[in-house]
Amino acid sequence: MAMKIVSHGLDSIELSDKTFYKFSKLIYAQAGIVLGDAKKQLVKSRLIKRIRTLGLESFDEYFKYIEKSNFSGEEMILMLDAISTNKTHFFREESHFNFLTSNVLPDIVAKHPTKYAIKVWSAACSTGEEVYTLGIVLSEFLKNNSNYTFNFLATDISTKVLQKAELGVYPSENVVGISKNLLRTYFQKGQNNFADKFRVKESLRKITTFKRLNFMDADWGIRDSFDIIFCRNAMIYFDKPTQKTLVGRFHQYLKPGGYLFIGHSESLLDSRHLFKYIQPTVYQK
Repeated sequence: MAMKIVSHGLDSIELSDKTFYKFSKLIYAQAGIVLGDAKKQLVKSRLIKRIRTLGLESFDEYFKYIEKSNFSGEEMILMLDAISTNKTHFFREESHFNFLTSNVLPDIVAKHPTKYAIKVWSAACSTGEEVYTLGIVLSEFLKNNSNYTFNFLATDISTKVLQKAELGVYPSENVVGISKNLLRTYFQKGQNNFADKFRVKESLRKITTFKRLNFMDADWGIRDSFDIIFCRNAMIYFDKPTQKTLVGRFHQYLKPGGYLFIGHSESLLDSRHLFKYIQPTVYQK
């Protein structure tokens, strides 16, 4: 029997405009991510890895493969993992964390002078640097005040980045900007073969819950309400109607007086919403 040889070179499998539009329509329906014509090469370069892994011959075959599970199986999740952009670092957009320390946390303490549990949601947590930065900031601010406890929910659409986030292990270059004092307090340096790694200490990991969340799901499966929600640099991938819906849902999940932080490349100024404007990228319920 003749053996079928499949070539998997990057340029050997073409993505036609018609098939690209099928994928972009599917990704918009499933995840709210808008992929215009300029993103065709990005889609090709990211999805071709899945095609190789599955031993398929074309993007059309791959689309049909996902379709077999009614667009709801494991491969749909893996496809969205491949498409998702995950760029972050510790203390990214540092002004937000400074504002937390100077304004938000004093406001919460003033409103709740006795024992209180602060709840914080990192709504597009990527590989975890954001939520662990939040943990460091709250720990530092409240380290001499036993009246307050805090815990974190960290969500993302990508299972791949959530696994990294939950593990909490980062190469040394990722923690370069963190002071030696904070590194000693909140990280454990690896030994021997892991000498170039740092792991977030259990004190922060044990108060952080990681969960896969697709913003397009009708039920997010979250029953808590929050004092602070960070959703930064995620809404830039959505169109205006999707952004408006998402902001409205965040409003529902915030406690009265709670704060929403969005990315510096994002704004709610050109859309109707129920939030009070505090300063650029910071809003209050």
